[in-house]
Amino acid sequence: MADPESCTVHAYRSPVEVRELRSEDNLSGDDVLPGFAVSVADLFRE
Repeated sequence: MADPESCTVHAYRSPVEVRELRSEDNLSGDDVLPGFAVSVADLFRE
């Protein structure tokens, strides 16, 4: 879930395992989307 107001992303690995990522972090696909990675800051660039 992405929040453009706070420029954060909540990455859910399961219903109880959630990571909050900030603009200095990278979002990766891990084993769900191998090879996928994007900077959280890039998601919110205008």
